[in-house]
Amino acid sequence: MMTIFLNIFIIFFMIFSNPMFQLINMIFIILILSFMMYFYMTWPILMFLFAMISGLLVLFTYIISLIDNKNLNKNINNKLIILFIILIFIFNSFLMKMSNSQQLLPSYFNNWLMEIFKPMNLFAPLFYICYILICLLIVMEIISNSKSTLRSS
Repeated sequence: MMTIFLNIFIIFFMIFSNPMFQLINMIFIILILSFMMYFYMTWPILMFLFAMISGLLVLFTYIISLIDNKNLNKNINNKLIILFIILIFIFNSFLMKMSNSQQLLPSYFNNWLMEIFKPMNLFAPLFYICYILICLLIVMEIISNSKSTLRSS
């Protein structure tokens, strides 16, 4: 079933010439390949996934540098960021309380799936997402102050 999806995404990648559509297809191809290879190897697929995602980030940076900047609403202030961080810590304490209960996940899940989605393991990715979002807003603020695109002319 996954090989069918993989073939469809590879065909879409070759047919369409839009860079953003190709980037989205490439992300799906990488995810399907990594999921298929996960059952055979663990460390090599992780290194392969990191290499492919870093290549996608370079491609994404190049595409973004070609696009003119749009004005961003600058209604974000320090109170909103502090509120966001407080909500993360409240969510983390809520998940810590839930981790003691046995009704968190149904019993038909595999052990590796239960390890991935334990409430204790959800805090780090959530923190990383918030960190990347705050960095994105800061970079957009710096770029909008200079009134230019990422590429210099």
